[in-house]
Amino acid sequence: MNKRFLHVLIILVSFITISSAVHARQDKDNLKGAKWIVQQDLTYPARKSTIYVQDGSVVTKARNGDRYHAYCAIATNKKNDQALTINKNSGFQIVDVKYDSVAHNDYTYVYKTIMKVTSDKYPVVTSIECGFWGDQTEKYLSVQEMQKTMTGVFTLEMK
Repeated sequence: MNKRFLHVLIILVSFITISSAVHARQDKDNLKGAKWIVQQDLTYPARKSTIYVQDGSVVTKARNGDRYHAYCAIATNKKNDQALTINKNSGFQIVDVKYDSVAHNDYTYVYKTIMKVTSDKYPVVTSIECGFWGDQTEKYLSVQEMQKTMTGVFTLEMK
């Protein structure tokens, strides 16, 4: 490989990593205090603690179909014995945001934005986590990418 090409490639990857971290910090500040609003009734089946959304549809598990495509997981703090339905127009306020990445092998990582949420009506729902599988570029989903993933199921009202 050409030495000059390798230097340009290293600089490009460094720039992408730094700019992604800057955007993530800005999104974190914008997300705190924002609210996810449910656009349709959502039902957690009995003994399930997570609902997954991908491409604006509720799916049975994360990465349903294309594991490299964005998804969001809406999690409760326990598995209920009975099905739990979250009513349309219910809101979940974001009280904290953190970022996490998990290596699955030398080349594949899961990049997650974890939003701790609160709701007076549904206190059992504790987090909304949006992420995707990717390479080592350390890129988290932007607010716009999360909104696109959740279109038709949730909308985001910024503070």
